[in-house]
Amino acid sequence: MVVVTLYYYFMTKLYFRYSSIYDRMLSSLSGEHFLDSLAQEGDDFEKKITAYWEKYNDQIFQYYKTLGLILPEFWLAYPVHSKKSLIPFADPLTFPMKDNLDGVVSTVVHELCHVFFGYYENTEACKKLWDPIMDKFSAEDRITQEHLPVIILTRAGLRHVFGVEKAEKLLDVEKHYEG
Repeated sequence: MVVVTLYYYFMTKLYFRYSSIYDRMLSSLSGEHFLDSLAQEGDDFEKKITAYWEKYNDQIFQYYKTLGLILPEFWLAYPVHSKKSLIPFADPLTFPMKDNLDGVVSTVVHELCHVFFGYYENTEACKKLWDPIMDKFSAEDRITQEHLPVIILTRAGLRHVFGVEKAEKLLDVEKHYEG
């Protein structure tokens, strides 16, 4: 009984890690030059987003847990400097550094929702959301189909944390992405 109680109170933690090597490599792959001075900016941003995320971490993961998602003890997320040819992606969870920290949280939650769908222990829970969407939107291209359940989960999580009006404003940014 104690183990069940401890598991119930256990909360997933998202850890932010800035890696200048990773940032430099993505810059190189994007055809951009990485200045050594950017590494300190990355280290500073890691501290800033870690402190900011702290007030949302438990709210976000507890909400997704109530939907039946299985969440591990921790996940890692990597901030990088913005690059012209790079959009955020889920594996490894990578996102651009921005001054608008609410916007960063929105992006991170979106990418986490992709991660939830790829996490093997969520196969059954995600299938319940995935199958009806695939049936209803079978004529849409694959990237749109894949984003519909992610956007639904993202929107729900952001509304839970920020409220409807602010969540919708944060989600407006995503409308220019493919899919």
